[in-house]
Amino acid sequence: MDQKIPLAEQAKTIRENSVGWKIQQISGRLSREMTRELAEEQLKLDHFVLLMRLAEHENITQTQLGDGVSMPNYAITRALDHLEALKLVERRPDAHSRRAYRVFLTETGRALMPELFKVVQRVNAKLLAPLPKEMQLQLIAALDVLL
Repeated sequence: MDQKIPLAEQAKTIRENSVGWKIQQISGRLSREMTRELAEEQLKLDHFVLLMRLAEHENITQTQLGDGVSMPNYAITRALDHLEALKLVERRPDAHSRRAYRVFLTETGRALMPELFKVVQRVNAKLLAPLPKEMQLQLIAALDVLL
């Protein structure tokens, strides 16, 4: 950038044109909204992420669960402890490894999932509401390409 332009103005221009900054701001907004909605179910965002992963892939080890959601092992264990206390998941010993456990949704956990799906739909609808439907679809398609 031009050395004659003040540093603060250069920084503002860079930030305002930064895709990363914009995605980070939207991510923060989504996280705050999801956190607020999930509190009604005594859940945090990391609990939600694990439940969603288990709804798609049950009977996986804690390690596989963590790999699928990019969470460290200690966070997985702490979140699963909470979810077990709520009777939403259960850990069963792995038949092939004495040190591993496989994770399953309980019937209570399965029954909760439709409510969690509605939370996601509400939060996404609120985020996308300012955009016309065609732009919403374009944004989703563009994000799919980036992912």
